[in-house]
Amino acid sequence: MPWRRIPDGPRPHSRMMSPHTPHRTSPSWQAVGRHLRTLQLIQLAGLVVLGLAGIAVSVWFGHSITDASARQARHQEQYRVLVEANLDMRELEAQYWRARAEGRPGIPPRVLLSFALAASRVERIAAEDHTRSGEEAAARDDTRRMLHRLMAVATAPGPASGVVNEAYQLLPPLSAAFGRWIDANGREVARARDETSAAVRGYTLGMAVAIVLLLLSASALWWRIEKARARAVAAAEGRERRFAALVQNSSDLVLVIDEAGGVDFASPASERQLGTVPAAIEGRRLVELVHPDDAAQVALLVGLRGGGHTGDPVTVRLLHADGQWRWMEIVATDLTEEPSVRGVVLNTRDVSDRRAVEDELAHQAFHDGLTGLANRALFEDRVEHAIERNRREGRPVAMMLLDLDDFKTVNDSLGHQTGDQLIRQVARRIRGALRSGDTAARLGGDEFAMLLETCDGEEDASQAAIRVLRAVSEPITLEGYEMVVRGSLGIAVARSSEADADEMLRSADIAMYAAKARGRGGFELFRPEMLDLARERLELKADLDHALGRGEFFLNYQPIVELDSGAVSGVEALLRWQHPTRGLVRPDEFIPLAEESGLIVPIGRWVLERACVDARRWLTVACNPDTFYVSVNVSPRQLDDPDLPDVVDAALRAAGLPARALVLEVTESVLMNDPERTMRTLESLRDLGTRIAIDDFGTGYSSLSYLGRLPIDLVKIDRSFVSGVGSAERDKDLAAMIVQLVGVLNFEAIAEGIQAVEQVQGLQRLGCALGQGFYFSRPVAPEQIDTLLASERRERGLDVLTP
Repeated sequence: MPWRRIPDGPRPHSRMMSPHTPHRTSPSWQAVGRHLRTLQLIQLAGLVVLGLAGIAVSVWFGHSITDASARQARHQEQYRVLVEANLDMRELEAQYWRARAEGRPGIPPRVLLSFALAASRVERIAAEDHTRSGEEAAARDDTRRMLHRLMAVATAPGPASGVVNEAYQLLPPLSAAFGRWIDANGREVARARDETSAAVRGYTLGMAVAIVLLLLSASALWWRIEKARARAVAAAEGRERRFAALVQNSSDLVLVIDEAGGVDFASPASERQLGTVPAAIEGRRLVELVHPDDAAQVALLVGLRGGGHTGDPVTVRLLHADGQWRWMEIVATDLTEEPSVRGVVLNTRDVSDRRAVEDELAHQAFHDGLTGLANRALFEDRVEHAIERNRREGRPVAMMLLDLDDFKTVNDSLGHQTGDQLIRQVARRIRGALRSGDTAARLGGDEFAMLLETCDGEEDASQAAIRVLRAVSEPITLEGYEMVVRGSLGIAVARSSEADADEMLRSADIAMYAAKARGRGGFELFRPEMLDLARERLELKADLDHALGRGEFFLNYQPIVELDSGAVSGVEALLRWQHPTRGLVRPDEFIPLAEESGLIVPIGRWVLERACVDARRWLTVACNPDTFYVSVNVSPRQLDDPDLPDVVDAALRAAGLPARALVLEVTESVLMNDPERTMRTLESLRDLGTRIAIDDFGTGYSSLSYLGRLPIDLVKIDRSFVSGVGSAERDKDLAAMIVQLVGVLNFEAIAEGIQAVEQVQGLQRLGCALGQGFYFSRPVAPEQIDTLLASERRERGLDVLTP
């Protein structure tokens, strides 16, 4: 029979699969066994079906043979009875003829009794005969009819001679009908015998065919199963070899831990991952390889018991041969019930690099990439925890917000790389000025936040602010420049019951802006009244949005004079804002707001157009119309606007002002913000015929190489260098150096902020030709410039012209 048991292979030395000896109880071989058992069930079902078919054929042929045999026996019995009845009737006929020959009348009773018996048997056979054959049925019916007639004659009353004679007349036709019936019945007996023989032959042939089909089917199923078994075994052996090769060559370390916690098997990957050959690991307890902090976690992992249960990945540290701890991700599978393993399988992967990246990403997610300080997210989280902790302990919470003063000037003049170095230096100083339990964070740009978790109140916070500001203001040397960086700091202190992170941050921000407004370089403690100042600032910013449309701006002009002659050489346009309810708003209050909001661009366009119109009028009355000019300040936002040259050209054309009569002033720090782009913009403005002036020269950190390349015509020396001229020898020498530098660069110098005659005389001796300041005139309305120019014409004996 085709049943075959899957043979068990020899057990390998280790409980893990050997690459050379496939383990017949492994999952692959178990799959093979299941597949073959399925095929065997199919084979058994096929054989059962064939057996049932053979039984059905046998039953069918048995019924056929039984029917044929019964029909043959019935016909043979009929034939025997008919023959006996025929003999009896012939005997009766012989008796009749002997009696007639001897002259005896009638038929003896004994003969009549025999005849009656024979007639009854024939009648019974005829009644039971259901033969459909026409010939036999006709002979049978004729015989019955003749017998009935004969019996009626034999039993009728009357003279014996009459009865005998009539019976005698009936005997010949009865004998003839009886003979035909007997002959027909004999033929039926022969036919029944033939049918029986045919049924026996059919049965014999059918059984032979069924046996042959059964053998063929069984052979075919056995062949298919053998072929499938061979394929399954080959596939299983291939999978076993492939799996063994994968285990042997996998980069993942496979460990089998027995019930006692010992390493029963270690794959060759242990040498790559732990620097140790498998033999040095096998037999040791796993806890010896695990970091002490992770031992409990691994013990819980190895202690899993669940019949093949696979736990979630766990990351622990394992000891490397070099003495370092490597992060490993372990997935445990309980195969203690598996005969080929009988242990917990640990699939171990080295994730040290990934863990380092994850730690770095986590650090980056909560720390500033430039300084390493906490970022806004981590800072706010620590503030929340500090508030909750201090609320339980009943202590106040303090927060400080620091913003560097004029950091944009450093960033624009020395470049972003130098600015980043400065931010890093400041961050280190802030961290060093705080206590170990405090948190320092960089919120962005040059803005820093500090959380004092162990603050005792406003006095303690103020002392911390003084330490921070003192540390920040220490001189810093970067790129060959020694600079002093100052910052404005705001402090918010809240009692634990009133502390709220967002509210504290807003309060510290308001206090910081108050410190900036007070003069910068200091700190302010938040007071509730500061909220009113913050609201005023917001309201002022909102009003600024509508000031231009409502015509609330106007221009004042400050004359620029020749120091030797006192003649007016030009004027500087200065923007003023007449607020409908606040009155005159100082430029240092609204100009920064306009810069922040971007409103400075449309406002600057209006200033340019208005100044060009006024300057065109003054050209007709100036003593020197060919050299008279109006100077207009250009903000950083305007200089970044690519449409600035078109705006300037349109303003000149609309006013009919020659381009030479317009001077555009830009600050030194703006020039150093992307010098290449600034140079292209200034060259486009110079192509129109306008002139360019540097404002507040000496306060920035300009590169002389860039200054020599920029298309500049005039340099306005900052008032801080002019104020000491004529009084302090050091300031005089510094101003002389600047004037000399301007001359070397082939620029025309204009001194700003002149307030005394001594300054005028000192600047004349230094060779500075132009100046402006309160000594000559404060900024005045356009009508006063008309008056000033008319007065100058009268002094020179020229006709006074009407603008």
